[in-house]
Amino acid sequence: HKPGACAADEELFLGMCYMKCSLIDPTLPYRVGPASCCKTTSALCMFEEGVKDGVTGESLTDPKFNIGSGCDDSSSATPCSAHAPLTSYIS
Repeated sequence: HKPGACAADEELFLGMCYMKCSLIDPTLPYRVGPASCCKTTSALCMFEEGVKDGVTGESLTDPKFNIGSGCDDSSSATPCSAHAPLTSYIS
């Protein structure tokens, strides 16, 4: 990934930093897509929870998961949107 790091309350997924799923919804702690989080790490994460497809899915896709961790802190140094790793987070 690009040089830099994610904030402590973010996770790296496919080269981008997102707020940790576990902080947005503790029942869905595992990121499986930019806007998708899952209850487990099993293959059931490929299926959406609540869809009437005959499979009991474990994931949920929602725009609320596609964010960075800086949405409520009023600081331009901590992006609200998903972002590439930042060199300012390296200590």
